[in-house]
Amino acid sequence: NTGVINAPKGFYVDVSGATRPLKCPSGTTTALVASIDKADCVLAPQPPISCPEETDWKVFSSDSENCENLARLLNVNRSEEVGNGFCQSCLNVLECGWDGGDCCPETCVKRTLSLERDGLADDGLDDDVLSFSCDPRRFECLAPRTSNWTCDDSRN
Repeated sequence: NTGVINAPKGFYVDVSGATRPLKCPSGTTTALVASIDKADCVLAPQPPISCPEETDWKVFSSDSENCENLARLLNVNRSEEVGNGFCQSCLNVLECGWDGGDCCPETCVKRTLSLERDGLADDGLDDDVLSFSCDPRRFECLAPRTSNWTCDDSRN
């Protein structure tokens, strides 16, 4: 035994001499085992949701009204969800501006989440800022390319 503590997935060890791994905050996990920093805790994968049929929400003549209608069907606040730094596949449509750019690495604006401001579960953590937005594993870029985008094998 070397005295090294290996953290299982969903846990991390952030101090030398720790006797046990610490659990990631509620709703987060680690991508790998043996994480050594709380910053390795990222949003846990969410089960796929079923998006409303286009014929159920695309009933108005303006994109803005259609996006608002879609958000209402999803039971979310459009102004809080579109352009918030988190790609949501149901809002990743032309009418919602491709989720306000949240689903493409070139247009996603990084946002930080505060335990206090955003009502995240405390789980014994202090009020430091947790950053989960613009996670490259959650990008689903469907927006048409602009002239400054480059094409590579990962984003055809």
